[in-house]
Amino acid sequence: MKKFFLSVLLIPFIFVSCKDQEIIERVPENPLKGTRVSGINVEELSDEQKYELQSSPEGILMNQIVCEDFRFFLNMSREEARDLNIPDSLYQAYLEIVENLNSIR
Repeated sequence: MKKFFLSVLLIPFIFVSCKDQEIIERVPENPLKGTRVSGINVEELSDEQKYELQSSPEGILMNQIVCEDFRFFLNMSREEARDLNIPDSLYQAYLEIVENLNSIR
């Protein structure tokens, strides 16, 4: 009798627990409205174009945005940026991008 009683209780539980539920998350407004990302097919670029992209101040700073423990940070000091002839205004703009990335969560 005990087994029958337990099976009667378990069967509805199994059906209820397997119910499909749709989870809808609210998508926050994009805080980076001013930033523009363009799609570039890297395979179509010449070696010179690839070098130009990688050695540009923007490319250098973009490669220094690092995510660690779900936090973004710019892995370059202001002094290192100055040594690489990266303008202070551009360095500050990338610091703001990193702050915006961290505030999205």
